Formats: sequence, C-alpha cells, structure tokens
Amino acid sequence: MAHPPSNTESLLRWDCVYQAAGLMCYSLPHYLDFNTVLGPPVVANLKDCGAHRILRRRAAWVIGQWAAVIPSPRLHFYELLLATAQEGGDIVIRLTAIKALFWLVDDLQFEPNSFSSLLPALMEQIFFFLQHSRCIDVRLSLVSFVILLMEKMDTVLAQYTATILSIFMKLWTALQASSEADSTETRLKSYLVIALTSLVKCLGEQSQNVHELVLPMIMYTTNINSEDGPFLLEAGLELWQATLQYTVSLSPQLLDCFSSIPSIVTNDTETLAQALSIVDSYIFVGRGMFLERYVHELNNMLGTLLSEAKDVAQVLCTNVLDTLLHVFPDKAPAAVQAVLVKVMQYLLNGREGDLVIANYLCVLLRILLTNRPWFIGFVGDHFSMFLDKWIDLHDCLPTNYQRKLSCLALLSLLPVPPEDVVVLPRLAPILHTAVEGVAAESGDWTVDFGPHSNEEVPLGCPEAARRQELSEKDVVLNLSVKQLMQEKLQELYTTTGPQVMQVILTDPVLMSTLNTYFATQ
Repeated sequence: MAHPPSNTESLLRWDCVYQAAGLMCYSLPHYLDFNTVLGPPVVANLKDCGAHRILRRRAAWVIGQWAAVIPSPRLHFYELLLATAQEGGDIVIRLTAIKALFWLVDDLQFEPNSFSSLLPALMEQIFFFLQHSRCIDVRLSLVSFVILLMEKMDTVLAQYTATILSIFMKLWTALQASSEADSTETRLKSYLVIALTSLVKCLGEQSQNVHELVLPMIMYTTNINSEDGPFLLEAGLELWQATLQYTVSLSPQLLDCFSSIPSIVTNDTETLAQALSIVDSYIFVGRGMFLERYVHELNNMLGTLLSEAKDVAQVLCTNVLDTLLHVFPDKAPAAVQAVLVKVMQYLLNGREGDLVIANYLCVLLRILLTNRPWFIGFVGDHFSMFLDKWIDLHDCLPTNYQRKLSCLALLSLLPVPPEDVVVLPRLAPILHTAVEGVAAESGDWTVDFGPHSNEEVPLGCPEAARRQELSEKDVVLNLSVKQLMQEKLQELYTTTGPQVMQVILTDPVLMSTLNTYFATQ
C-alpha cells in the first residue's frame, strides 16, 4: 500500500486492519512476518505526508505495538518515527510517533549506539511537548520516557541535566499552584520525583551539584503532614536514598533533612524498611557529625521501635543498631545505652529460636568483641545469665557471619583467672561451640560479605565504596576462629592449666576434636 486509499470505505478497511494488527501483536508474529507483510505498508503510510492522518497515526502506533519483533538493525525505524515527531503538522500523530519510540527504546533489542545520534532531536521534541501540552496524561507519558532514557542512556543524557531540571521545576511549580489538584496531577508529581531519582543516579557523584533543587523536593515529599504526603512519600524516600548513596560528603543541608525521619518511622509502617535504610546511609556518610547531632533522636526512635513494633520491624531496627556499633565501636555503645538496656532485657526474657532474639544477641556480641571493657561494665551481675542464654542460642543463629561472630566473641572471654566462677564452669560448652566454628571454617564455610550483605546498594556508588571499606576492616571477616582459639587455649593453659586439662580430659568428644585440629600445631 504505497498510496493513501481513495475513498472512505478503503480508509476504514485499512484502519481496521492496522487496529487488528496492533491489538494482536502478541499472537500474529507466529503467523506472519513483519518485514514482508506489515512493514512495507506501515512504512509507506508513515513516510507519505499526504496520507490520511488516521492511517499515519495508526502506522506509528502499529510500529510501537510490534516493537518486540521488529528485526535489527532498527535505525531506519528510529529515524522514521523521529522525523514524524518533528513535523509541524498533526500533534496527535507526532505524540503517537514519540510513544512508538518509547516502546522501541523500552525493548530488549534496543540499540543505544545507533540511537545516540538521534537523542538531541528527540529531547527537543519531548521538552517542547512538556512545556506546551496541557494534558496531564501526555505529560505523564513524556516524563516516563525521560525516566526510561535515563536508565538506558545515562551517560549521554547527563548533558541535558540543566534543561531537564528547568522544565521539571516549571511543571512542579505549576502543579503546586493549581487550585484543583486531582489524583492525576498527584501522579504526575510522583513521576517527576521518580524522574529526579533517575537523574541523581544518572549523574552519580556529580549529583551533589543539583542538591539545591533536590533537597527541597525531599523535604516536601517526605512531610507526612502535607496534603500530598501520603501519595508522594514512597517516591520521596527513593529520591532521598539515591541522593545519600551518591553523595560523596554530607552537607549541612542534607544533614538537616534527617529531622523528618523519626516521624516517618513512628507513623508509617509501610515505608519503615526504606526509612531505616536511609538511617543506615546517614550513618555511613555522616559518621561522627551525624551521631553527635542526632543521638537523642536515634535513642527515642529505636527505643520506640523495640518496644512497640512487630518482629519484622524489630529485625530492621537491630540492623541499624548493628551498623551504628560497626561504624562507631567506641562511641556508639554509650551513645545508645538506653536502647541496649532494652535489647538485653528482651534477650534474657526471649524465647529460643526466635530470629529477633538472635539479632539482639549479635548486637551485644559485636560490643563484646570490639569494646569488651564497656560491655563487661554494662552487663554487670547478669553476665552468667547472659552467657547461658548465649550458648543456648548459638545454634539458632541464621547466618555464617553471625555464627562466626559468636565463636570469636566466646573466645574473646578467654583467658580467665583460676578463681573465675562464671566462664570456667561453662568452659566445656564454650570450647565445644568454638571448635564447631573451627570445623566449619576448615570446611566449606563461606562467610557473608558483612552483616547486611543482602542490602541493595548500586555498584560503583560512593556508599558501596564506604560499605566495602568498612567490611575490609571488619574484625569478624579478618580473624580466623582456628588461630584465635589456638592462642586462647595456650593463654588459658598458662593461667589455669589444671582446670583446663580436667575439662578436656573428662570430655572424650572435645579431646578428640581438639586433637584433630590442633595436634599438629
């Protein structure tokens, strides 16, 4: 079909054919080939500016519908649709061509190298319609396209940062000034926030240059008391998280934003995991400045969560505590002592096999391993009860990292003086537990990257580097259970030889195991 139909009946017939082909885009490719059957008339209609507007619009739409099966190379289709979008004619045809380009870019066979030369002209058209279109749905689709282009062509698109921000801010200001806000406008606001998040990721470390615009957006979207708060909170938290992850150093303005977190954590359970992940990011990037500024808020927030939240929230809370103790082994225990008192109470009164209780134990074990003097003073007269609970819970620890932490912390209790009445009576179970760690370490025991190795942090971002640096200094990952046990046994034998030998000789299993791993040392 090289020319437009000459009468209405033929026009309607071809319109029906195109519509049927587009609607059946998932099944028809099994029966006909796009290049030989559908492609030629579609391309002819789209190229022919004299063709009827209905058919040109349908032709562009069909290309978008069949994006998944259009064969490579696709440069011809990219150029054809872009040329259609650049025409000064029918706006609906131009927007349909841009939408078809969206589906081609969103396809697995997208060819970024051949598309890059067309990007300036495409961005010009997107910016034009974003500025001049009054239809919210059109703006939504165009902002979605910008988000997609950021994901697919991040480095190339970074050069349009200033223009993107300018247009987005104009849209945002217009939406804020609207006296008849509805769900569609709120949705567009959400899309704009998502687009800013993609832009932050696209810019990477250079995103700090746009904090002047991003930080007010974070404050507005995460204000749960605002009119838009319930609808924009999730997108705002994503923007906040990305901003922190790609921040090289914490500015006073970004530090000020944290004041919104306590109210989010205590009032919105659906976003609790995201909010606490943001707290983690603040700990990593803010270090001492953050702890000094917000220690009171951290105590209140974490204490409330431990007292009132459900198990899942308590596990998330202990992850934050563990990060604090990991980053600040000397300062954090005293800074959050009120929270740690609750952790100890819940641990001693908790039931065996509970994941939350296991996390409570590991929080305290990290302190014991890295700041023993403070911990001994903290636990006081409850040490024997704590030690019994600890030995009982060891086998319930869910990860290799936690079990290794437990073994190392147990060995750190040694040596003890001969008159000791807490550790020596429990020496046999302590050595049994530690030697299990030696056995696991000697076998196929892969210790996790760190206590929160499953957290999703983009590779190559500054936060990933901060986490990697801390992991490299992690005593749990750097110490060998076998080597530490050998040193502690020698020290223990020197201080309390007869008691140690009595424990070992009266336990054939323990003696056999020790001979297996240490006889040749």
